[in-house]
Amino acid sequence: MRKLLLPMMLLVAGLINAQVTITNWNFEANPLEGGDNTPSPSTGLGSASFVGSMNTGLRNHGTETGCLQVSGTGAWSAEDANPGTNESSGAQFLVSTAGFQLVTVQYDLRMSNSATRTERFQYTTDAGITWQNLDLNSSNTTISCNGSFDNGRIDRGNNLGDANGDSWGRRIINLSALNPVNDNALFGFRIVAAHYSNSGEFRTANNSTTVAIAGKWRFDNVIVSGAPITSSPQLIISPSSLNSFTQVLGSPSNEQILTLNGTNLTGNITIEVPTHFEVSLTSGGGFSASIEVPVASGSLINQTVYVRLNRSTLGNAGGDLEIFGGGVTTTQMTLSGITIPSGSAQLYINEFMASNSSIIADEFSEFNDWIELYNPNNSAVSLAGYYISDDATNPLKYQIPTNSTATIPAFGFLLIWADNQSEQGDLHTNFALGTNGEDLVLTAPDGQTLVDSYTFGIQTTDVSEGRSLDGASTWTFFTTPTPNASNNPLNLGEVSSDHIKVNPNPFKSEINISGNFSNNPKIQLFSFDGRLIANFEGNKLENLESLSSGMYFLTIEIDNNFNQFILNKQ
Repeated sequence: MRKLLLPMMLLVAGLINAQVTITNWNFEANPLEGGDNTPSPSTGLGSASFVGSMNTGLRNHGTETGCLQVSGTGAWSAEDANPGTNESSGAQFLVSTAGFQLVTVQYDLRMSNSATRTERFQYTTDAGITWQNLDLNSSNTTISCNGSFDNGRIDRGNNLGDANGDSWGRRIINLSALNPVNDNALFGFRIVAAHYSNSGEFRTANNSTTVAIAGKWRFDNVIVSGAPITSSPQLIISPSSLNSFTQVLGSPSNEQILTLNGTNLTGNITIEVPTHFEVSLTSGGGFSASIEVPVASGSLINQTVYVRLNRSTLGNAGGDLEIFGGGVTTTQMTLSGITIPSGSAQLYINEFMASNSSIIADEFSEFNDWIELYNPNNSAVSLAGYYISDDATNPLKYQIPTNSTATIPAFGFLLIWADNQSEQGDLHTNFALGTNGEDLVLTAPDGQTLVDSYTFGIQTTDVSEGRSLDGASTWTFFTTPTPNASNNPLNLGEVSSDHIKVNPNPFKSEINISGNFSNNPKIQLFSFDGRLIANFEGNKLENLESLSSGMYFLTIEIDNNFNQFILNKQ
């Protein structure tokens, strides 16, 4: 099977004068050329070997995209991934970059459940006599899937410490800021096992509390690229794309950063952003619709550019950022964002199921965990940009895309599938619920406002837990779950045990009360959020036209006996 290798100019640096592959190990040959412990590259020249305590090389199944294993492809596996001592054991690659600059390194790494979860990137400029740690972060590294930054290293979890064994992850590292790496016949790099976070120990990919002593590390698509050293102008923009912006109306969005590196430039670089966006060379000020980046002696070295969204009205924004001048070809980068109100609508986590084997299937016919949201408002609420999480310490774990069309209708419901399959759609999260209990947290698109939360305990298969009434403060278990439907009993508001009748329900302008009573009942009408609307004695409540549509509580007291009804206002 032929592997798909995405162009480095798109993945890493938006290269205007495109990089070329210097050396590539794709491990497709079977058996591996050069041997299981020292495989030869498929393109270019270089050497590969295991170092430290890792050994027992073997060809194994590989990947195409770096994120999913593909049967029929090849990879290079350390069958005994003994981590040895901290940051000493792993895979080493020596590659000459003579004649090249603006170097980038890509590699795909799969960790078994029991293997060390933390990787450290090191490089050498003297053929391995000395090695230097490179602190990896979002300014020099793209994690395409399955990983997060950990104090200059990379952790296997999508969030630091998440269980994520038996998974592939792609890393793309921009070394353009390291001048000694350019045009160097003695360049090399290695990926070694490192201690997890501040634990002082190796921990396993599938459990950040379990000590790792072995397991398997598997490498694929190890690619070293660079720009040929010529006299023509070259410019690298990193990263190659920016995340969608979210702005709370009344103040600009958070800034996102571009880094520019260039050589042989013939003049200044101009950057223009689309309507509603702003750009500056200074964080916190100097923003405008376009800027000119000064170039000295034909070079740019780690020039930082700040971009933000600053729309004056609610709505979406988008368009192309353009970079041109200095003798390079114009490049474009698509920007998108949304401006949301300063406040957020009240929504409720209304019901959920942490073990669903037969109750309701998603659009892929899969019976997954689900979380039901309820909208008590008299208008629809867009879920674009909202966050939902199963961890109160990480409330921004999954964000519904800011361009999502997901909407909860007025007084309606909507299911979010907690299935750890976010690739299936906007309403599929990157986590699943635990049956032993955890948190549910809903956060507004501003990333700060808590909308609703609930902490639950042990759960039972095909039994849901939810609010006893839609939006109520008390919770109960439902042996007959009601996903995407009201939790309210159907007979409330019809007849009580004292034969009191309330009609009509739903009501528009009046409420009539009848029954077997000699004195006028004492009546209180409450809004669904607990505000007292009316307090009177009698059997008819009139002039209710001005009340908002929605649910109301009606309490009737007769001879110190209380009856409560839930009514709907049309």
